[in-house]
Amino acid sequence: MSNSLGMLVFTSYITRLGTVAFAANQIALNILSFGFMPSNGFGATATVGIGQEIGRGRRLEGKRFGMVTVYLGWDLCHCFNYDKIESTKWYMK
Repeated sequence: MSNSLGMLVFTSYITRLGTVAFAANQIALNILSFGFMPSNGFGATATVGIGQEIGRGRRLEGKRFGMVTVYLGWDLCHCFNYDKIESTKWYMK
């Protein structure tokens, strides 16, 4: 089941609970989607930048562009979720 289809099914159940529940659900979904925006932006940036560098025949620059994007994204996550990142350091070893 795709994510948008799943949200449609979920929202159809919420609408049965009334307008207040539906409004609260929409607010929560907007807040949730705001949390994913930076990672979607970094993903799009990496895709375009790497594709351009590979298209120019500069594979090493494409790899470097991708790694810089990963580190910038990681730093952004680190700024907002320090406690969560600290608890997952065991996974990165």
